[in-house]
Amino acid sequence: MDDRPINYPVVDRRGHYRVLEHHPEVSGSSPLSDRLHTTPRAAQDERELAETAARYETGLRRELTYSIEYLTEVYRLRCCTCGEAPPLTRTVLLDWDHVQHVIRQYHHTWVATSELTIFCPLHVRDIDYA
Repeated sequence: MDDRPINYPVVDRRGHYRVLEHHPEVSGSSPLSDRLHTTPRAAQDERELAETAARYETGLRRELTYSIEYLTEVYRLRCCTCGEAPPLTRTVLLDWDHVQHVIRQYHHTWVATSELTIFCPLHVRDIDYA
């Protein structure tokens, strides 16, 4: 790639939060939803909603516990030249391998490079393969 500036960086280091649920008979945790929050308050709201819902459900759900995880780095699915996002896709993902998989699998005219950049069909020509 040449030295043209990246207008819209893919790597976002502003910090995000997500709510995890912990199952009593399974070690580890899993995300409560696909939501990533930019403030701890928004994550706390989602957690409180889940805790309230769990109190009214029967069986195993009552035994779930929840925590909030702070993520130091996420990846935004958007063209680094124009900022456009691929259609019908979550626009924030947790790791670069997942970004590359989503681009390859669902957006064949887009390109994700090894330099942590993404190009839409209009700007693929901006890639310098030399």
